[in-house]
Amino acid sequence: MPRLRLSLAGLLAGLLLAAPAAAADCPGADIEPVAAHAAGVRAAVVCLTNAERAAAGLGGLVAENRLEAVAQGYAQRMVTERFFGHVGPDGSVLAVRLAGYLDWLSVGENLAWGEGSLGTPRSIVAAWMRSPGHRANILTRDFAEVGVGVALGSPGGSSRPAATYVANYGVRLSDDAGPPVQAARLAATPAAASARSATARPAARRCRRGAVRRVTRVKGRRVARCVRTARRR
Repeated sequence: MPRLRLSLAGLLAGLLLAAPAAAADCPGADIEPVAAHAAGVRAAVVCLTNAERAAAGLGGLVAENRLEAVAQGYAQRMVTERFFGHVGPDGSVLAVRLAGYLDWLSVGENLAWGEGSLGTPRSIVAAWMRSPGHRANILTRDFAEVGVGVALGSPGGSSRPAATYVANYGVRLSDDAGPPVQAARLAATPAAASARSATARPAARRCRRGAVRRVTRVKGRRVARCVRTARRR
């Protein structure tokens, strides 16, 4: 029997009823991943994710190259090194992997792998939406960008065709790709302020319940960052 497994690390966790993704018209949503279709598969995951957000009255996430590069590298690493989780065998964690994603305020991560038809983008996103924690990462207002990685094979070395997925979510202090008002709100600035405004005070930002708040310096400024990791077996 085909198998599917999930794992998550994110900013939120909540008990919500899943909205159906089956109606979303996303090219490549139902194809089983192969090397030639990798870019289309990643795009389909983003499309399906944004369809779920639209159904919930939320704006779409913007694909971000650095998040995608980290997600792709980690997906491939799990397949190659035969492990499945948000902490690598060397102890690396999400915040370390995303060191090149500059000025971030909040980050999250969803993981999954599936065999055969359970490894299509639609199956993976649907499975995430049925899991409260994964769904919360997809539907939170606190993320503005996303990067998806897909590696052929499974962390357990499945004998059946399989695919391993990583979705990294984030929002940055800068507004290069994300909505400036949203980024400013997350930085605890006045609603009318831009993320580029000199009045931004990110160090005052509060993390949601269960998230770890870390204050660090970014470009000479004190920035509060929120990270939460969890695992669903």
